Amino acid sequence: MRTESRTRGTLLALLVIPLAIAAWMAAWSVGFFASVVSIGVVLLALALYRWGGHVAVDGGGAARIGVISLVAIVLGLVAALLTQVAFATATALETDPVTAVLDEHFDDFVLLTLEDAGGPVLLAGVFALGLGALTFVRFVVPRRRH
Repeated sequence: MRTESRTRGTLLALLVIPLAIAAWMAAWSVGFFASVVSIGVVLLALALYRWGGHVAVDGGGAARIGVISLVAIVLGLVAALLTQVAFATATALETDPVTAVLDEHFDDFVLLTLEDAGGPVLLAGVFALGLGALTFVRFVVPRRRH
């Protein structure tokens, strides 16, 4: 397998990160079930890697897809949580979300949100990472032929 093919596949698979962030932000209002987005993140990273590189997924490709998927899922979760806090802060301060994020007390709102909803947020994160890991193992990890 050619290195430039793997590189092209990896670069194309990186497109999953902004797409995942947007999907998490859109689906976060559904709550716990938004974790299903992580399945799509892994499958999309796999498809983009294969399409861009025109190569089969070997151990190195699986590692690349795994890292990209993990980063996309974590960044998506953080972005979704911060978006939720931004809208809640905007409502409390009677302003728009951008101004709320720039407010000097925004970090206090983030900490309060984590204190109030830390359990469900943690549960959603664990569930999302678990679904992503299961999808990764099922569809990405190269199979040994007997």
